[in-house]
Amino acid sequence: MGRAERRRQERAERIEWNKTKVTMGRSDLIRLKEAIQEDVSANATEHLMVCFAAAMHNELGFGGKRILRVLNELDRLSGLIQEDANMIFEIRQQLKDETGVEIRS
Repeated sequence: MGRAERRRQERAERIEWNKTKVTMGRSDLIRLKEAIQEDVSANATEHLMVCFAAAMHNELGFGGKRILRVLNELDRLSGLIQEDANMIFEIRQQLKDETGVEIRS
């Protein structure tokens, strides 16, 4: 096999290899990262709310109306925290002062 044939074969192999390659720009990666973060956040929130509802029903015997009231309050507090990031510290301290329960993660 001569040099020209080797080069042709290498070029053909590069072309085939590039067909399987996916290229993404920085902006594509940033959009993908943001979409994944939103999905993870949405799933985590849904999982947490389902666990709260199940625990309220299983441990405290709450029915649908009481569970909805608690979940609506949870949603309201979450909205306050999203508007003001420092609000979580105030809510955490209030919970500790009034109930003695301290949440750590």
